[in-house]
Amino acid sequence: MSANSIEFLDAIYEASTASALRLLREVPNDAQSVLWLGHFPTVEDLVFTLGQPDDNPAWQRISEKYPTSAIATLEFDGEWSILARESCQLIDFVIPRG
Repeated sequence: MSANSIEFLDAIYEASTASALRLLREVPNDAQSVLWLGHFPTVEDLVFTLGQPDDNPAWQRISEKYPTSAIATLEFDGEWSILARESCQLIDFVIPRG
């Protein structure tokens, strides 16, 4: 995996939260962002595992419901290899409307 690459990993399709976290820890440290497109419940579980609950209005919305196609933006300051439970801040949560 290189920092400026787009990779499609079959392992994401039915990944458990633990295996998803292992994959994220393998991201090169010079990569500034990752777009994770996967399936439920892993996507939702990752957000709740990695995020630090706070008074951000996004946490209220995400706690009420995490519908299909919703997008959570998390921010992490550190090396990917040390990504851990509650190590990220939830920046935004968007539910696309048709």
